[in-house]
Amino acid sequence: MSRKSEITVLKQDKEKVRARFSYKVLFKPFGPFEIDLEMDATFLVNGQIPTEALAKELENASTALYADASLAIAFVSDKMVGFPFIMAPFKEHTEDEVTLVKED
Repeated sequence: MSRKSEITVLKQDKEKVRARFSYKVLFKPFGPFEIDLEMDATFLVNGQIPTEALAKELENASTALYADASLAIAFVSDKMVGFPFIMAPFKEHTEDEVTLVKED
């Protein structure tokens, strides 16, 4: 099983950053299903955050979204295969780096 996450910046100004958190769970080489979650979140900020620092800041601020993703994955997998896949609600070191995508 592998996980991949991506954060897309939808809008950024001096007061807030609106971002989409995408989280995908895949079974290697392939399994009975895959889970692809998307959650939108608004983070309050104090001033403009430079692009090079934004990815790390959003990743740190997304801790609650990882917890929500973990709960949703457990619920869906329980319904699909009869037992929940409990995944740690944080980015693992073996997981791909969070990709920051700026939407035009």
